Amino acid sequence: MLLLSLAACAGPQGKREIPRSGDVSRPTNLYDLMLSVQETPAYRETGAKACIRQAKAGNVLKEFLPVIAAMLDAPPEKAGKTFCRALVEAAVAGDFSEADIRAMYLARQQRDFRTFGRFLRALLVANERLGAQQAAATPSLTGSAGLRN
Repeated sequence: MLLLSLAACAGPQGKREIPRSGDVSRPTNLYDLMLSVQETPAYRETGAKACIRQAKAGNVLKEFLPVIAAMLDAPPEKAGKTFCRALVEAAVAGDFSEADIRAMYLARQQRDFRTFGRFLRALLVANERLGAQQAAATPSLTGSAGLRN
């Protein structure tokens, strides 16, 4: 249900052409956002913020925040932000090709749940990668800070 709802952001049903703005700060849909961030990885933060704005505008994430929070092991109040950061990270890392992204939206019409499964796995991997990067950047309390037993 979550991904079917997210796929609704792709644009009008039945159309095979997915519009692109080419502007990562003002994507026309999630497809546009993911491709724009892939093309310009330096705009990760801008892309994540645009994703959050887009999701809030369409109320897509609101209904699914508890599911997203559980899936990505995030506090409920940070579920949307965590989802968007994982989405952008997966796009930048190349976990989705343009064909994969297009297939995800077309899968809504064709009921291709394998495509959604690959999308979910990519989100989970990206979220884990972001967590590992954050952990590596955070100083350890038990490291070589002079603590003794």
